[in-house]
Amino acid sequence: MLRFTVESSSGDKDYEVVAVREGSQVRMGCECDAASNGMHCKHRINLLVGTPKEQKLTSGNPADVETLRQWIVGTPLEVALSTVVAAERDLDALKARLSKAKKALGLALATGRVPA
Repeated sequence: MLRFTVESSSGDKDYEVVAVREGSQVRMGCECDAASNGMHCKHRINLLVGTPKEQKLTSGNPADVETLRQWIVGTPLEVALSTVVAAERDLDALKARLSKAKKALGLALATGRVPA
């Protein structure tokens, strides 16, 4: 079992995140409201993929983060996480494309022409 303490987004409280490995299965829990309601939470995701700054780790055990990442290799959790990471990357690309299209629309609305 691995235990982490991470700071909330607002910085006003800390949450405990616990990871348990049982054979080829890894489960993670968090004390935050999202996790308590059966949803994903950024505290767990950030431990798995975030940079040290994003992790907001206050428990002082950064070496355990790498241990956790090794635990998930080849597990259903790794597959699910990879799917989310890929979808977020696709969403970022779509947002950039939409922003560019909106700028072109703004130009067309203002001037009657669009950028080449």
